[in-house]
Amino acid sequence: MDEKLNKDNLLHEDMAEQVENVEKDRKIADSVEAVDGDNEALIDKKEEINKRLITLYKKGAMCIIALTIAILAAIAWFTQLRDTGAGGMVVTMAESPFELKSSGSDGLYDEFLSDTVDGYENKTTTAGAYGIMWNLTSTSQMNNLYNGSGTLTSAELGEITRSDSEDYGLKPGDSGQLDFSIIPNTSGVSVTMTLEVRGYKATFDATSHKTDDDMIEVTDSDVNNYKFSHILFFYKGTDNKKHLLTEDGFDADNITVETPKTIYWVWVPTLQQILDANIEALNDVDASKEVRRMFFENPGMFLKTTGNFSFAGITVAHNDDVATEEATIAEKLDLVSGRNYSTYGSMYNDADQSIGDHINYILVELNAMAK
Repeated sequence: MDEKLNKDNLLHEDMAEQVENVEKDRKIADSVEAVDGDNEALIDKKEEINKRLITLYKKGAMCIIALTIAILAAIAWFTQLRDTGAGGMVVTMAESPFELKSSGSDGLYDEFLSDTVDGYENKTTTAGAYGIMWNLTSTSQMNNLYNGSGTLTSAELGEITRSDSEDYGLKPGDSGQLDFSIIPNTSGVSVTMTLEVRGYKATFDATSHKTDDDMIEVTDSDVNNYKFSHILFFYKGTDNKKHLLTEDGFDADNITVETPKTIYWVWVPTLQQILDANIEALNDVDASKEVRRMFFENPGMFLKTTGNFSFAGITVAHNDDVATEEATIAEKLDLVSGRNYSTYGSMYNDADQSIGDHINYILVELNAMAK
């Protein structure tokens, strides 16, 4: 179990031989949280609409590491009524200015959603529902769509979710997309969307089967930083180009008809692809450069170290002038690549190993709020 994952080898045809243990089961959840109400007059009646799209995916085979990624999605919307009373949140089924929609089949791990959250329905849209599960297709998933024949049985799911199962696992180098659409209920609605990704740890019995114990959210800041920087999400902007999806989110403005949206994801397999600004699965130089700038601005998020290792010599300050920042990065590249790559590349691989050691399932939640 102390053996480390060499990420570069995952690109070769012998990947299957490198993958040995995979911990796979998982669950996702997100509670419908009430937003504290202000002590404003009831006549104000200003509504805040918030819809959520949650995806649970399962981290898969990484050498001796188990990762499961079950993709589950939940969409929830809330309407806040403000009054001058005791305050608090009132959830109402008042008309929403928009709905979220996902089409396809049930996710492989949908039943795990009920472990930690209530009120999510198996529907296509959020119309009349507080939350729905994200439906999946062969092109819209994260390796969590059952592709066997017939109906999946509990026994089959039990084998798929064993800690040593390699079925439906997500590994470095995997990529894909998640599709959904926005349906306006009023003309010209505008929406802001953000993405949150959380990791969970499951428990397994002596036979490597997942138990019914609740999964525990991973709160280790280092592990969460590795997860955030290695498993990346992108959206297409108004320029029709892919952009790194950060905590700032992205907007969809003036929607008058049902509008499809896609979020792209990729688990970057090697540090070299980031340094070269050539993330192969992404196939987008400008988006790859965004990731490279993120790396040089925050190398400690990508690389796992021991002891008092300093990244001061390779760190580049953020600059709104992209060309200037890219020029500074060009001066630092040789410090990370070339003869020093074995050091930094191993740190990147160790960070992936840490993800696999500490996380079994990951929850992806898309929050959409009317502007």
